[in-house]
Amino acid sequence: MERVTVEQAWLCYPAPRPRAVVRLLCFPYAGAPADVFSALAYRLPGHIEVAAVCPPGRAGRPGEPAPRSVPELVAGLVPSLPAHMHGPYRRAAFYGQGLGAQVAFETARELRRRALPGPSRLLVAGCRAPSWPPVEHAVPDHLFAASILALTRRGSVRTDDRGLLADLTAQSTYRYRPGRRLSVPVHAFHANHDLSTDFDQLSAWAEHTERAFSLTRIDADHSFLRTHLPFLTQAMAATLT
Repeated sequence: MERVTVEQAWLCYPAPRPRAVVRLLCFPYAGAPADVFSALAYRLPGHIEVAAVCPPGRAGRPGEPAPRSVPELVAGLVPSLPAHMHGPYRRAAFYGQGLGAQVAFETARELRRRALPGPSRLLVAGCRAPSWPPVEHAVPDHLFAASILALTRRGSVRTDDRGLLADLTAQSTYRYRPGRRLSVPVHAFHANHDLSTDFDQLSAWAEHTERAFSLTRIDADHSFLRTHLPFLTQAMAATLT
């Protein structure tokens, strides 16, 4: 059996495209399975290749402990990225949804701190800006996880149970530390009927970049990655061109 290195384990390619000029690293929402970006990878035009981030403790890496904080996720991922970020005819961009947006943002900051190649653009969805006050709730983690699993059974969201609780812990304990703004454009996708994030919270991502900020509205709820894939891929392709 071929041995999989740590660098290979952190990223998978649902639809490899060696001649693509843009590599889009996709960071999953809390509890998302490793293949959640597969349909997106096949639907995007041929010049864009998707590399899906695959954290430990999920399908494909079930025997590894799942990170329980955003800094832990970033620390595990960053050493694997240099080989995947840029080639002679390629530029990289990040797309993060929910928890994935937090991780993508902090990963971009950490790459800059280490003087390593970073993304040419950051795309985010389903996540309030880092500087926005976090949501405080008194619901125990196991009950919150149970509510997400109930949505899963109804088909509203897709999750991998093994990483869900760890991801919810990471998302709820994330705290932004002020620092220099990103030097790349940021684009946000706002699902009008997503009750977890409103327009003002997403628009506040503009405060975290020195470059241009833009926003696309989607007439959908939090499951837009599944229900509005054609619209999303068209908007992504336009943003990444």
